[in-house]
Amino acid sequence: MLLGSTTECFQPIEKKYNLTRRILEILNRHQVYYVILTRSPLITECTSLLSAGFCTKIYFTVNKYDKQFKQRLEPKSPAFTLRDKAINLLLAQGLPVIPYFSPMLPWISKVKNVFGKYPLAQAVEFECLNFTLAHITEIISALSEENPGLRQKYLRMTHDRRYYYRVWDELKKKLTILSKAADKTFNIYIHDFKEYFKNRYM
Repeated sequence: MLLGSTTECFQPIEKKYNLTRRILEILNRHQVYYVILTRSPLITECTSLLSAGFCTKIYFTVNKYDKQFKQRLEPKSPAFTLRDKAINLLLAQGLPVIPYFSPMLPWISKVKNVFGKYPLAQAVEFECLNFTLAHITEIISALSEENPGLRQKYLRMTHDRRYYYRVWDELKKKLTILSKAADKTFNIYIHDFKEYFKNRYM
């Protein structure tokens, strides 16, 4: 079972109603195994429930780019620093957390120190920006307002197959070098060019 596949399951209002906490209690009581996808530090308030043995993985969505891009793309989401702190706290509790960088934005997302930020993580995963999204033009416009030089690069990725894969291949090579230096493993999910992406959280 996957919690958080279409919306954040640890919304700020969780502090008042504890809906997700109650769901976790029910799942644990009935010994149902589950996976969680979140980007909320509020999950750290449920460590006792998550430690019961039925949470098999926690994909914790993070990223790293400059403040103006975060404000443009996800102004109300938790700060990246708070997410990093939450991930390391959960890892210290022995929970099966995977730092999940999504979406990776070409020329924007920063990966220089990504593997050193989570010393207890066995692996880090990356999901590249999905250029098949119905609102990809709006995303490109928003990014271009912050950095006009990106517009042509992003637009080219929507119609130039070779360029599209070259950009992601260069990122993959860079991550390979960084992961080897940090003695970490990683997975990267690249959406097929103009095709539906079939990633599954397992």
